[in-house]
Amino acid sequence: MIGFNSPFAPSLKKKADKLSVPIRNFNIIYELVEYIERVASGLVQKEEKEEVIGALEVLAVFYRK
Repeated sequence: MIGFNSPFAPSLKKKADKLSVPIRNFNIIYELVEYIERVASGLVQKEEKEEVIGALEVLAVFYRK
């Protein structure tokens, strides 16, 4: 999540921490623009985390006519 000159609510910070979502807040617009340019060009590594939260088995498929 990226913000510019805006505080994040404490509940949002807790949820982001729980889901391991990075939060970036910028107070200077040029830093925000530079960060987005680096992300777009691939200079900033993206953190990817895969977490299995369940399993699924399809027992039947029903089609409606």
